Amino acid sequence: MSPAEIIGLLLASFKESPLAQAIIVFYLAILAFRQLVNIVTSPDEGWYVRRMRKLRHLADSVREGTQTRGYLEGLVEGEAFRRANGLPRSVSPNQQRLVLGLEAIGDFTPTEVRYAAEFAKPATDDKVGIVLGQEVKAGYWCSVVGIAGLGALGSFYALLVALGGFEATTAVVVLVEVLFGVGLALSQMRPVFVARRLRKKLAAARLLEDYPRHWSDPLRFTDGLLAARWNRVRGAERRGGQHTDR
Repeated sequence: MSPAEIIGLLLASFKESPLAQAIIVFYLAILAFRQLVNIVTSPDEGWYVRRMRKLRHLADSVREGTQTRGYLEGLVEGEAFRRANGLPRSVSPNQQRLVLGLEAIGDFTPTEVRYAAEFAKPATDDKVGIVLGQEVKAGYWCSVVGIAGLGALGSFYALLVALGGFEATTAVVVLVEVLFGVGLALSQMRPVFVARRLRKKLAAARLLEDYPRHWSDPLRFTDGLLAARWNRVRGAERRGGQHTDR
């Protein structure tokens, strides 16, 4: 069969399958939602240009060496820094100085620096603590549950396909749906993954202020719950082996 004939058969099966139509509609809705989020959350280019022009004009209208001139020039530098690093408008001057300090170390990627402006909080003795917001924690655990559910769904459909309960086309559509859902869930978990890398690098630089965390905090374990469980099992096996040798 030619590629055109295969595509024609797939389109015909989509027209006859409500499940395939629902998947396509779901995919398009996700794309539209992400574009809407980008429009709402991304800083407007025209707004940024007008604000920079206004700040520069105000700074130039004030005598050099005055406190007001220094304040306005600081606003210009802060706005340029925020724009260059993709930081939100809510970033405070203290957070900007914190991020500049992390960049000066040279061990942090641009992505880690961007998230550090949101998660890193100045602590005691010039150290830094990593604190996640409630929305990040909720998104992480919802994604964990979603991946577990998609894994169970994929296993169930794979069993049905093996037993001959579904056609190959339907199995491919379900597989694509599962992979897309897992990818979307992993994208929601990305801030937590970056925060874990931040904690490790800050700890290596002796800049991390760590403290006891609630059981629901994704950063309670350095490498995640599964890795902590695996290390605990391996440690118990090692201790058991040493005890047996004795």
